[in-house]
Amino acid sequence: EDRDQGTSKYNELESLLIAKVLIDLEQACQKQGYGLGGKPKKEVGVITFYNRQVHSIRDSMQALKKAQSIEFKAISVDINTVDRYQGQERQIVIVSLVRNPESQYLSKRANTARYERINVAFSRAQELLVILGAMDIFNNYQVKLPFFNQKGEREVPVYKQIISEIQLVGGVVHPRDVLSREMYGRFSKPRNGAKKNYNYKRNHSAWK
Repeated sequence: EDRDQGTSKYNELESLLIAKVLIDLEQACQKQGYGLGGKPKKEVGVITFYNRQVHSIRDSMQALKKAQSIEFKAISVDINTVDRYQGQERQIVIVSLVRNPESQYLSKRANTARYERINVAFSRAQELLVILGAMDIFNNYQVKLPFFNQKGEREVPVYKQIISEIQLVGGVVHPRDVLSREMYGRFSKPRNGAKKNYNYKRNHSAWK
């Protein structure tokens, strides 16, 4: 589930998943000769809809890099909010949707509801786009889109269409196939002193 911090939100599981994906990308790019191998580093952008998630991803990335004694020599990583990615592109882009409310209800005013932000987040990748999000939540989420030839708006299941395209090419990946239970338990932080929950929510998937 996502968590609140002030007026922003973050999702620790997504942060850890992204950190692990970045480490996997670093190792794969090293084998292909990027960075020290003579080829330029692969440019990786990590985009999220919430400022607090930026800090959460950076913290998770540093923790996993330190634990595994890894330095990024084959990839360069830029982590920022979608609003700061206007006009920018990267070879590889990872998008963190963050939202997975306990109530299973997502407000129509959420940051992920604005089509302008969706368009920016999903159109920055030149070679590979990886999306992390609670699939069941977003599969049923309606986004307001303006009519282009008249005034007014209509509700469209934008995320459902995106998910369907990803499913067609077999691109849905469950978190347990990316991040081991042991690693999740080691680096996750229990909420308010509660015991750690080692069970991933069934509806949370990484899509690529």
